Amino acid sequence: MPSDWTSLTVEAQAANPASMLSLYRSALRLRREHQALGRGELRWVATGAPGLIELDMAGDGEAVRVLVNFGASPIPLPRGACLLSSVELDDGHLRAEAAAWILLPA
Repeated sequence: MPSDWTSLTVEAQAANPASMLSLYRSALRLRREHQALGRGELRWVATGAPGLIELDMAGDGEAVRVLVNFGASPIPLPRGACLLSSVELDDGHLRAEAAAWILLPA
């Protein structure tokens, strides 16, 4: 294995909370904890923002907004608690080429 791959081992990724492995493990844990994720009703949200995919997943009295920003500019996040994000959030905004799961207020 090439020496520059050492940061990609399971041991290295498991120890890094910002790694792709940690992100996927967090996503799987959240899907088990929140009825809306994976087993809830899915509704597409018409945003009108270029490059933004937005959908709501609802079930068991809660709703999670899933945002994927393929655009070139940051987008404001809806009110709610961030359950998961592929990047550090920037002052209530989701950067370009990033995704987030937001637990919407009841």
